[in-house]
Amino acid sequence: PNHAGAVYNYGLYLWRNGKIDDEEAIRRLDGVFRNTKSPIATLCLAWLHRERGDFSMTRQLLQQMADSDDPFMDQHVLQMLSKMKEDYAEDRSFAGHSAVFSPDNRYILSAGGRGEENDVILRDAQTGRQVAGFQGHTAPVNCIDLSPNGLFGLSGSQDGTVRLWNLKTGQCLRVLNDQRNYIHSVCFIDDGNKFLTGSNQLILWDTETFEMVRSYYEDFRGIFSIQISEDGQQILSSSGGGKVYVHNLKDGKMVQEIQAPPSCWVIKAACYAQDNLHVLTGAGDQNAVNKMNLWHIASPEPLHTYCGHKGNIESVCTNSDGSYALSGSVDHTVKLWDIKNRRCLRTFSEHINTVIFVAFSTDDQYALSSSTDNMTRLWRVPSFDVRADWLLCRISTTNEILKIEKRISALLNEAHRLFHAKDIAGALQTVRRMDDIPGGTAAPGYAELNNQIRKYCQTIGLRSCRMADILNGHSQSVRAAAISADGLHAVSASDDSSVRIWSLRTAECLHVCTEHTKWARAVCISPDGQWALSGGCDSRLVLWDIASGKKLKNFEGHNGFVEAAAFDPACRYVLSGASDKTIKVWDIKSGECLRTLNGHEKDITAVCVSPNGKTLLSCSKDGTIRLWELERGIAIKNYTVGKPVWTVCFSPDGRTFLSGGSTGDTTLRLWDVRIGECIHSFSGHSDIFSGDYNTVNTVGFTPDGRFAVSASREPTLKLWDVRNGQCIRTMEGHGKGIYTASFSPAGGYLISGAADTTCRIWQLDWEYMFPGWADWDEEARPYLEAFLALHPDYTDSDFNDLIKDLQDHGYGWLRPEGVQAELEKLKPKKKKGLFGWMKR
Repeated sequence: PNHAGAVYNYGLYLWRNGKIDDEEAIRRLDGVFRNTKSPIATLCLAWLHRERGDFSMTRQLLQQMADSDDPFMDQHVLQMLSKMKEDYAEDRSFAGHSAVFSPDNRYILSAGGRGEENDVILRDAQTGRQVAGFQGHTAPVNCIDLSPNGLFGLSGSQDGTVRLWNLKTGQCLRVLNDQRNYIHSVCFIDDGNKFLTGSNQLILWDTETFEMVRSYYEDFRGIFSIQISEDGQQILSSSGGGKVYVHNLKDGKMVQEIQAPPSCWVIKAACYAQDNLHVLTGAGDQNAVNKMNLWHIASPEPLHTYCGHKGNIESVCTNSDGSYALSGSVDHTVKLWDIKNRRCLRTFSEHINTVIFVAFSTDDQYALSSSTDNMTRLWRVPSFDVRADWLLCRISTTNEILKIEKRISALLNEAHRLFHAKDIAGALQTVRRMDDIPGGTAAPGYAELNNQIRKYCQTIGLRSCRMADILNGHSQSVRAAAISADGLHAVSASDDSSVRIWSLRTAECLHVCTEHTKWARAVCISPDGQWALSGGCDSRLVLWDIASGKKLKNFEGHNGFVEAAAFDPACRYVLSGASDKTIKVWDIKSGECLRTLNGHEKDITAVCVSPNGKTLLSCSKDGTIRLWELERGIAIKNYTVGKPVWTVCFSPDGRTFLSGGSTGDTTLRLWDVRIGECIHSFSGHSDIFSGDYNTVNTVGFTPDGRFAVSASREPTLKLWDVRNGQCIRTMEGHGKGIYTASFSPAGGYLISGAADTTCRIWQLDWEYMFPGWADWDEEARPYLEAFLALHPDYTDSDFNDLIKDLQDHGYGWLRPEGVQAELEKLKPKKKKGLFGWMKR
């Protein structure tokens, strides 16, 4: 999924065959580009943008590749630049909506923009400059049309009137007051001698006298579009009742009726396609099936369906020969379609609200789109005469391959020599030289050596990331997921009530655990990697053996959904939070509830135990975060956010913690545990997603605490530099909102789970630095204090585990003898266990 060439070729194939639109093809490849920053991905993106006619973006991408040292890249960049059209016109925009071209394309007539919604404006099409303004309506103008000779304009308004304007003098010639409802559509016919209006009736009027000639039908839900056939004999109209009608103009008889599916309650867009026998319709329905359909007027089923919009389609039109179509949608986009090949050629995404009107110029060179953002945009229609190339394999000769293999082997041997000589900086530099050689990172022994070197370094940034695997098996949203300490297993919990245990080597599901009778909402893995703990909406907490997948114990006592679960670092206790507003501490061996913590006023959404096991963080829908002292079972600090808090996580050193909120507050907050204040805020997630409030569902730290991950209802993961609050990478791949994300204990992998029913494994390639050998660093003190709290009488084996933990936390460059000396200084005179309290 992260091979740029494969994603590009497959996406191009699907796009050209109408299986996906241009936006989806770009989105797929852009995900690879963001994750890898690969030059090949950049080149492929430029190819896609060139084929869809977006020359501005193509040039921007080519400029990024201008300094490439790769002859292959340079050759293709030069070829693309030579084929680019230098006379490509920029798109323009101006205030207004419901716009139409004059017959000679010199002018555009539209409703006014913000503050001028009741006016009609005439503009110069080339410059957008206002030529004339027409006032008279007392409510916003809904629809506009120009007479065939370009001398007169019609406007229909929410004030229930239609006005006829002389465009030269600006005079209002006639006012039609007979309508008692909004005017949704107007249309000149017969060289402008008559016109049609659509409100809750379709009516034909005489332009000279403004008297009604004929009424065709009524629909109290509204008549939203009107078009006359090329021969001027028939009227095509769409209605709020989910139907499209064809009527004879002269006698008013209905010739044909097209019925939308039962789930579609309104068709706001319809137009003739190619001839009088084919019709394009655009709609949306309660099942969110937002399609444009091509019909033969005598057929009860559509001939072709065009998919791509993510919201109701409000307007459609075709060009002069019926080969292309435009559609505007509630999803804020305009799409240009190849009707014959059923392919979306280009998506225009500059509007910030519903697109309610689209039109071609009479010469088909430009497109107009109007939106409820009170803006009309003029787009240059691309010629589509340049097609993207397929990306073919680059073939190397045998001699070239042998030279590369010899060089890789020499560098690998040199890196091994330097590593064993304790020259970590030299070994790291040598390994990085292998990264620039094709096949270098895939060489046998590279991954193992790189991992060994990493243990003695500090993480300073992210080089690249890629989606390594997709775990399929759940049938509903994945609510929680975690990776075991050895990195070999993952556990996930889902709304399908199951808990699944996965092998990360094979991406196969090893065990399906079905003890929960309702949604499984929480899961975590014990620090030693032997057990998994899950919580569900059946009020139960269940302990599982990871190796066998068997249930070991039930913990029962909550009176609500168990939304949060955690182990203490010593694996003696488990903790849970539920919708009954309580947190419970359980003894793992006996299954008894040792303590119940009360204080929150609403549902508990997350819990997290400190690294030393002495304190607990909890967050709630009551807008607070509480810090609890576990030995006494009391809240010792209260952090107020003011809005529901969905997630909370201690930093690895226990000095700070992260929280994430909801209901439009998508800010991540970094708190100082001791002083109880927010010391940093992270902003990057959208506050609004899909028309509703967004939520931050999960946060987590890397093992060294320098970086963090967050996920929200928008289907992206964000990686943050905790030191400066900057988002260093946005990772895309899930199809729906993400509920959970957590790092592996070594930090090289990340697991995420989402509403698309999948878990995804991400491989992270971090940038490292060797700071030099040292005996001690004060920043590592919290890890030693936590170690002594858990192991007051530590053994040599415990000490070796501490050294391994320090390597994961970014302190592998500390000499073991220096760490040992510091431990002796910190040893308490009187040794105590983790907890001194018993069941109460």
